[in-house]
Amino acid sequence: MINNQIRLFRVLTLTLLLTLFSSVGYAALDACSLVTSSGVTPNVPPSTAATLKMGVASNFYSPAIDVSQQFILEPTHTSDTVLVCHNASGALEEEITQGNTYNYSLFFSANLYFAEEVSESVYGGGSPFLYTRGIPVLFSTNLSVADMYNSSTNKIIIGPGHVQSFAYANPLTAPYGEATVNILQEFLDQYDPIMNIATEYDNIGLTYDAILSGTKDAGIVSKAQICPHLSTANFVEFPSDYDVFQYGVLVKVGGTVPTIASDYKDFVLTKTIQDRLVTNWCYRDTSGAKSCTGKATVHPAEKTTTKSTTKK
Repeated sequence: MINNQIRLFRVLTLTLLLTLFSSVGYAALDACSLVTSSGVTPNVPPSTAATLKMGVASNFYSPAIDVSQQFILEPTHTSDTVLVCHNASGALEEEITQGNTYNYSLFFSANLYFAEEVSESVYGGGSPFLYTRGIPVLFSTNLSVADMYNSSTNKIIIGPGHVQSFAYANPLTAPYGEATVNILQEFLDQYDPIMNIATEYDNIGLTYDAILSGTKDAGIVSKAQICPHLSTANFVEFPSDYDVFQYGVLVKVGGTVPTIASDYKDFVLTKTIQDRLVTNWCYRDTSGAKSCTGKATVHPAEKTTTKSTTKK
């Protein structure tokens, strides 16, 4: 249980670390897709009607759509529709605890903290559950692995011909942004070179978009986001010490948890879906042990890439 003193310490610590960056924020609203038996309809508003509505951390957006497509193949849910909306975990937690305007009945956070905040509110429908384990990676479409990371010194390289612009997610609301702060403390020689080249984005989805489009040279995102084009991606995978443990929680709508939300939670935790998250979406098995090597693993692209300028 996280008490108020620990919560205050966390906010003060992250606020202090946040001042190390020269940032420009990009506010984001919840972005949603509707999953039905007819397919997936993207870019629908969070007010869209569905038999199940969920808010998910941005790194889990595409995987959640995939899981939802599998869910509605279940014999008892073929007529159901699932609305999957994403944003930073902290933004979703605030929306839910301050009224749950969009009637989300499931919240898939990218950390325990925000899941507990919902669980302990009047909207909490049970204890948080671990649903996956994310892997932070340094990713670039502008640079080769050798140009952004020195595998001999185990450091990110800042400067001309190397990383000259850097994207990161808000550490106060996005757990992958918090992970970025922790990683940079270990994998940079000093903060000074990155202070003037770092741009803050409101969630890890926008962070990924900025790197994928080439707007920013590099940044730290979830391996799940690059998983669909892993063989053509230049990335550096950080040790499992820096893994992001992701927790979900059931949410009450009208004072109770909808049965379909409980069904979906159980479905996500089945071995079939847990294996799918590992195999298809590059998450780590939640039962796996941490490594303490302190060294990152470099992954140059296996194929020649053509930079995409299309956003997700």
